[in-house]
Amino acid sequence: MTYDAPNHEMVLFSGATWTYANGSWTEVCSGSSSDPRCAPEPPAASYLPMAYDAADGYVLLGDDGETWSFAHGAWDERAVNLSFSAEYGGE
Repeated sequence: MTYDAPNHEMVLFSGATWTYANGSWTEVCSGSSSDPRCAPEPPAASYLPMAYDAADGYVLLGDDGETWSFAHGAWDERAVNLSFSAEYGGE
């Protein structure tokens, strides 16, 4: 989960995508949603690191060499695949 400052909402991914704003949760993408913005979606996993990228204006999520961005209610699989060295806490 991370905070999307420009949109004033929390974004949670748990196999489904949820946003929290103005005191309520909204399911954006459920994995089985027919909303075309929801395809593709990141794979469901027990732990996915997530952060808001203020410079580029989207939420980033990464898992096992995959990088995803979330903006305007839609996921996009990014072509950038980064691995972090052990010096910075990666494997």
